[in-house]
Amino acid sequence: MAIDSSDNVTISGWSPHGNLPVTVAGGTFQGGTADAYLASFNSDFSALLNARYLGAGGNDVARDLASDSAGNLYLVGTTSSLDYPTTAGAWLTTLPAGTPTNTSYGTVASLDSNLQLNAATYLYRALPYAVHFDVSVTGGEVLLAGSSSVDFPYPCLLYT
Repeated sequence: MAIDSSDNVTISGWSPHGNLPVTVAGGTFQGGTADAYLASFNSDFSALLNARYLGAGGNDVARDLASDSAGNLYLVGTTSSLDYPTTAGAWLTTLPAGTPTNTSYGTVASLDSNLQLNAATYLYRALPYAVHFDVSVTGGEVLLAGSSSVDFPYPCLLYT
């Protein structure tokens, strides 16, 4: 859950159903096992401001959500989708050839306050039995923490 400067609340989760009232162009349910979703409400929850799915043809799960002072949202999660909606110029826009579809991969996405996708990337393979990621925003930097596979290309570095 993230709360912006106007006290609007954004929640994230995942669903195997496509019945969320989507308000964002391109944010429809993509099928597969499940898609991650985001939904923003006003401060007293009397109005749905925006809602969207983020996923592709596999199992797409939201794990954590944070916001910055400008109202941008950062969603970290996992996917088994080989067609996850990454964006041009992102760190890892495709997975290596021969990637198994039964493995979870970390993802991180940046969205604006209207839930439009700014950027999205794969993070790398996550352990299939212990997947957990956390995200926080501090001083203009997005910090990620979580478990991954032993072949993560940068296992001991902190990125800013």
